[in-house]
Amino acid sequence: MPGAPGVSAGLGFRWLVGRVPWGMDYAFVPWGVFGGEHAVSLTFGIVPRSKKVETLPAPVIAMGVPPEVFYPLKGERVRYGLKVEARAEVSALLLDEGGLALATLFEKQIVEPGDHEVVWDGRLPNGEWADFDRTYRILIQSGGQTWYKDVIPKRE
Repeated sequence: MPGAPGVSAGLGFRWLVGRVPWGMDYAFVPWGVFGGEHAVSLTFGIVPRSKKVETLPAPVIAMGVPPEVFYPLKGERVRYGLKVEARAEVSALLLDEGGLALATLFEKQIVEPGDHEVVWDGRLPNGEWADFDRTYRILIQSGGQTWYKDVIPKRE
């Protein structure tokens, strides 16, 4: 308001009781010749329930477990079965020996409970065969869990 001298000031508090957030705000606003105004507001809301995403139990692939060998030129594929017990976000990448991502084997997506499978036929995204007799790693992620499966494509 023109000619309203002074400084307005205020403060507010917020707290959570169960799933209900509460708040209180106070402000003083000077209105010049009309005096000052004290403003108080109370607010509350409801926090929506979080959608808990369960992660599937991660099998522990111990160090020293030999990698799986498969023969892509004979039509073999490496297959990794996933049994998802509750809705979860799952993804799988193919990595080279240095940890560089070469291909996406299972797009990152929310999957429903049931059996799912990660499959690799030995080809890279450019259509060429992966190097034979070389160890590759399949990185599987689900929620906060990560595990690896080492695989070696062989010629024959």
